[in-house]
Amino acid sequence: MPARDGCAFCLSTASRTGEHLWSAWAGDLIGKTSYRFRHKVSEREVRTWTHAKLNSKAKVVCERCNSGWMSKVETQTKPIIQDMILRGSATGLKPPDLAKIAVFAFLKAVVADHMHDNRPPFFTFSERHSFAEGLTIPVGVQMWLASTVGTRGLFKSYTTESVGNNSRSLKIQAFTYGLGHFVVQMTVFRWKKIIFRRQRVPSLPPLTQHGIWDSLAISFWPLNGTIIHWPPPKSLPDDSIDTFAKRWTKLEWA
Repeated sequence: MPARDGCAFCLSTASRTGEHLWSAWAGDLIGKTSYRFRHKVSEREVRTWTHAKLNSKAKVVCERCNSGWMSKVETQTKPIIQDMILRGSATGLKPPDLAKIAVFAFLKAVVADHMHDNRPPFFTFSERHSFAEGLTIPVGVQMWLASTVGTRGLFKSYTTESVGNNSRSLKIQAFTYGLGHFVVQMTVFRWKKIIFRRQRVPSLPPLTQHGIWDSLAISFWPLNGTIIHWPPPKSLPDDSIDTFAKRWTKLEWA
């Protein structure tokens, strides 16, 4: 996998190691089969390969982060989502559980973003470092939970810009993580012009998903204190998973 110079979270250049995209325990949970991997290196280059396990890694973090606080995040999330992944088991997720899932998802989102070494990282070093220090998720991040009929691995990240008035263009970062029956999607957007970001004017409203997704994806972050019942009323069909992952690419801003 492509890699930048320095750890995504602390900029250490020593003992850079590979972070499992789907987590080592998760790959073991799903088991061996024939997986087809696809990685978009650039607009002109797409790499594909097959392997018997979900064991792909990205060398974007240092050993200290990977085996330290990142390992703890994995450990605290595993008991919450492993039955969701493997069996699609119905569950009621309380705010503390949802907070752990959000931390897990944001960690993976930063790893995915840092794999794109053909552009600057979307998240500032200050945001990434604050997350590593206190698991603080930046303001403006939103997340949804979904489920799939079949079992698969999904690890898709992209940055795009809004359509509309160029003076008020937005940059949007979207990340979708899927494993087994479990799917979590994260978005965050900000002004393209740095002066707007510094002034935080005009303020940005939250994203609202189109009604066609209401029965397929449940908004859970930011937390509102309620229990989330998963899975949603409907699961994502195989032919709509890519559409779901790319659903924020055509955001219009008046």
